[in-house]
Amino acid sequence: MTKFDMSAAWADATAMLAANKEAVLVLGGLLIAVPYAGLFVMISQSGLLEQFRQDMAMAEVLGLLGPVLWVALAVYLVTQVGSLAITRLLLAQGGTTVGEALRFSVAFVLVAIAAQLIVTVILQLLQLGADALFAGSAGIAAIVGLAITIASLYINSGRLLTVVPIIAAQRIANPIAALRDSWALTRGNGWRIALFFFLTILLLVIAAGLVLLLLALVLFALPTEAGGPLLWIPAGFILACVSVVAVAIAAAVYRQLGGADAALADEFS
Repeated sequence: MTKFDMSAAWADATAMLAANKEAVLVLGGLLIAVPYAGLFVMISQSGLLEQFRQDMAMAEVLGLLGPVLWVALAVYLVTQVGSLAITRLLLAQGGTTVGEALRFSVAFVLVAIAAQLIVTVILQLLQLGADALFAGSAGIAAIVGLAITIASLYINSGRLLTVVPIIAAQRIANPIAALRDSWALTRGNGWRIALFFFLTILLLVIAAGLVLLLLALVLFALPTEAGGPLLWIPAGFILACVSVVAVAIAAAVYRQLGGADAALADEFS
């Protein structure tokens, strides 16, 4: 069993991004940053944020989001295509093209989405079951809820972080098989991977928040009302940067744990 090395994973992730920076900029810009920015601007201009209340029922929330819900789903699909295509490019190490990566991503993106949905449904069912079982005890329900949250972090950011790289490198068309292979590949390293991924993304989010805060101070000082909408455009691009780094980290984890050895030699030779 390979022991996961956080420093080596970060170095590999940044090296892959540097080696493919032009293609990553194109794919990340067009398929992640622009859709995010467009969605943020649309929501900010729709007045939905002003109408939202914390005590709203789910039916009310869905009714409120109705005008943008389908757009949000389309944005999710496009960004998933972009993430899978970038993963394919990073793992190919020059052995593929942007066009091939896009064609592959369009063909296999539903596999990645299906894998995400399977895990999400299982975790949600666990949460609903816990809520129903401990409905009479708020203290126990809170503890169980915290345990499920930690388990979700361990599963999604640790044991299943390599699902998308496995699909990208091995052309896995079965989401169950991709989940199983990721679980096997990360055995013995789940907590270290989850901690590394969580802390890295947390630091990136904090840095992104500081950048947006500085931009907000500048934009809201403008003598027009354009500051608000203008802020959401860089927000979309900053979120895309965080997303691309997360993709590179997942690819680096996959490579380090040996998942790339045979699969990439066959696929991209």
